[in-house]
Amino acid sequence: NPEIEILTTPINDCWARDSGAIFLLNDQFQLAGVDSDFNSWGYKTNFELDNQVGKFMIEHCDAKYFENKMVLEGGSIHVDGRGTLLTTEQCLLNDNRNPGLSKEQIEKNLRDFFGIKKIIWLKYGIDEGTDGHVDNVACFTKPRTIMAMTCMDKQDPYYDRLNENLETLRLATDCSGQPIEI
Repeated sequence: NPEIEILTTPINDCWARDSGAIFLLNDQFQLAGVDSDFNSWGYKTNFELDNQVGKFMIEHCDAKYFENKMVLEGGSIHVDGRGTLLTTEQCLLNDNRNPGLSKEQIEKNLRDFFGIKKIIWLKYGIDEGTDGHVDNVACFTKPRTIMAMTCMDKQDPYYDRLNENLETLRLATDCSGQPIEI
């Protein structure tokens, strides 16, 4: 297919969702990319080559380049496209990500780089390999609508965590103050 271009770059792992750029469009549909710091899910493996994937992607697309010094993986956030972001405390507040940043500083970073107006913080994820990425437990399916993992089995080790997340979502509103449909 002539519309597909295959690019090569050396990597340590193969999960570009987390190590790659997060792309943005402004009101004039101009493309930009945010290249966040990647430390291999809290220094779990070698990551120096993966930390270069975001910049490689942005430069190849000839998009405006934004360098974000905060550690942030793509799977640790989810957005509705209108200013509301979903994440977990387990991941973004983990000591192995940004130990020198407070929750307020992390929120400011997300607002500054992604145009976010409202952040919904779930307490937990379930994937221990990523320290609780939100993409394993909840995501926006459209503005003001979130699909969330649930658990009815009280013996399941994630029962309490998932139900606490569900209660947080039941009380949450989006950036315009509207309740979230789950």
